[in-house]
Amino acid sequence: MARMNPVLFANTVVTQYPAKTEWHINSNSTYYKSLLETLLKLKPMNLLYPDSLCYKSALCHALTTGRNGTVTHDRTTDDCRKQQYFSGECCHYGNKTAIDILLSLLIDEGVASLGHREICLAPYKKLGVSIQAHTSYGYTAVLDFKYSKIYNTAGPGIYARQAEVTLDNCLVYNNGASSLFLEQGGNTSLTYCTLANYGNNASSLYISNTFCKRQDDKGNCIQRINFPLNFNAQNCIVASSQRDAIDIGASKDATMDYIFDHCVLNVEKILEPKNFPDFLTKNCKNCFDFTNSDRLFKSKDYDNYKLDTLSVAEMKAIPIPNFNFDLEGTPRDAQKPDVGAYEYKPK
Repeated sequence: MARMNPVLFANTVVTQYPAKTEWHINSNSTYYKSLLETLLKLKPMNLLYPDSLCYKSALCHALTTGRNGTVTHDRTTDDCRKQQYFSGECCHYGNKTAIDILLSLLIDEGVASLGHREICLAPYKKLGVSIQAHTSYGYTAVLDFKYSKIYNTAGPGIYARQAEVTLDNCLVYNNGASSLFLEQGGNTSLTYCTLANYGNNASSLYISNTFCKRQDDKGNCIQRINFPLNFNAQNCIVASSQRDAIDIGASKDATMDYIFDHCVLNVEKILEPKNFPDFLTKNCKNCFDFTNSDRLFKSKDYDNYKLDTLSVAEMKAIPIPNFNFDLEGTPRDAQKPDVGAYEYKPK
């Protein structure tokens, strides 16, 4: 509820919590008040889905720190190091009920950086939680959050038809068809995503406001369904081994609004007069059209899509509220973040 309807959560759960919990909560605290302000301004976010790998990571750490009575994020056993799987992690000590644990992390009393609150309200996709006994504090709760990677698919990495699609901090690569294939319109929002499709003849991104419902014996389309497309990509990398990483299928019988904002992409044939010659001026805002000679990824041959040293994607993104961490939990630069799922991190 805190993510799906933050305003309702603020006006009901958070406002009633100080009077209903057995723990002393100072409703005049600047931390408590700032949580209310944050939630009242926050837009609805995606749900968090349970993930078995995140759970195993959280379980191992909660059992180990609970047994040892320690307060740390560091994995101290080989088993826990092998099972470690998170982009962001919150560790709580003392409470055992879900509402007390969550509110403690969200209020984040005494934590100047509000790091726990930021992680809980960041656009992660997956979550694993474990609550275990703790020899020093009674109980400990470990929450391990993770973003998404989609790779090595026989067809499209993601296929959607006349759908609502929201992708944040995602990496999609090594796909048999387009990494993201959108047809027959719909509403799509991409933020800090990397679409990388190399080694085949497919684009990384296909967008269309039409769909062929029936073909004749020769494969010609004889019946189409058209639907408006609204597409927005911000701070994304769209790259492929083809001359164009983007393929567009447009029908004049339905609207097609698409914009790439502060994106790094490669296009060539799409700019020809018969196609979309004004793509870079009309549909791109502050985009960088890279070539094969430009440095971008560390090693696409080894599926390492982190940014290379002096990558053209460095410092070309625009800061976006609530997107403070990358795919692996690395903090993004507050003034000049990097484009794509990964923030460059020097060794």
